[in-house]
Amino acid sequence: MRVRLGGRLSRELHLATGLAGADYEVLAALAGSPEGAMRALELRCGQVWRTGGGWSSG
Repeated sequence: MRVRLGGRLSRELHLATGLAGADYEVLAALAGSPEGAMRALELRCGQVWRTGGGWSSG
């Protein structure tokens, strides 16, 4: 169920905005940062990347 939901959300996000899920996750993390900026390592530590363009937050 989660896989199907994630796939559908990713498709809808891409159709509505042109963003991939990973792009959105990065922008959301930056927007949530008090300074609106993060070091690359801090940003990476908050992400769990999978091959094939998929992502999930960690």
